[in-house]
Amino acid sequence: MTFLGIVNGFVIPVVLGVLLVGGLGGLVLGCALVVNSAPTLRFIARMNTWVSTKKAFAALDRRVDVDPAPGSYRGRAILGIVLLATGLAGLYLLVTRLSLAHLARASAATIIALEAIKWILVAGSAFTTLVGALMVLMPQRWLALEQRLNAWHSTDDVVMAGERMHMPLEARTQAHPRAAGVLIAAASLFVVIAMSALLLARLH
Repeated sequence: MTFLGIVNGFVIPVVLGVLLVGGLGGLVLGCALVVNSAPTLRFIARMNTWVSTKKAFAALDRRVDVDPAPGSYRGRAILGIVLLATGLAGLYLLVTRLSLAHLARASAATIIALEAIKWILVAGSAFTTLVGALMVLMPQRWLALEQRLNAWHSTDDVVMAGERMHMPLEARTQAHPRAAGVLIAAASLFVVIAMSALLLARLH
């Protein structure tokens, strides 16, 4: 089945069905507001439960101190030497020893993919060499860079922007429940009629 066939045979009917169900729900809500406003408003208030995300993100927002311990230069220098040696060895093997010339019978796509992987590994080895050299030759600059990269950014400012509860629809509905019910029911009825007509047209 082609992509257009999937869209036409599955996606569009599902979307129309969802819109039809939503229209029916809106129609029921609008009629309930017109016929019996007070219980409907209490039901809306009960269903409009606000769940704060601050508690959910609290465990993720704790600061984790990953700064190096004082006096740990020796161990870091050893790690820098290991990284420097590993990076240089990787560069030497990849650039001088790894040749793809013997893969002449392989397809062009295979050769291109292998060449891409090779040069990605070369870039990684070069980065490892650079990091090791900085840790060994310029430990203070590397330490300053680490502290800058380890800066802690709290999510409170981002999360709190969405922590305010807004209910403009409910406020207007409470002020004029029957008028709001008429508008909701009329709009929902239009959606129900339109979606029903589209679904019936697809069946014929």
